Amino acid sequence: MNDLPLHTIPRGALVFDRLGRPVGNVDYVQTPDVRRANDFVRDDHEVNNRQGIWDFAEDILELVFQGDDQFSDDLVARIENGGYLHVIKPDGSGVFVFWDQVAHEEDGAIFLNMEAHDLLSHQPSTAR
Repeated sequence: MNDLPLHTIPRGALVFDRLGRPVGNVDYVQTPDVRRANDFVRDDHEVNNRQGIWDFAEDILELVFQGDDQFSDDLVARIENGGYLHVIKPDGSGVFVFWDQVAHEEDGAIFLNMEAHDLLSHQPSTAR
């Protein structure tokens, strides 16, 4: 497990899988759900990013699985407790990197502890 604070990862950071292959660039950082966080995190305004109005784990899972709302409670808890990175691949599709899939940061790039094909992915959005 890494000790890199999730909210310090900048938008646009390069992401590489565990074999050093490029995955894409960070599009969005979702910090842990403040409703599940400890008091210190809950009071830190840097990590309170609109979580009082939506259930972001359910929302991203519905995006990935195209509306299926039958998700494992363990998977939802994993996403909400740790947060995630949304990464845009060169082809325009996206992947979600859960916090426990980040291995380390090196020279501004993010390295994962798994291969890109094992990440939760979705196709490009056609809505503009």
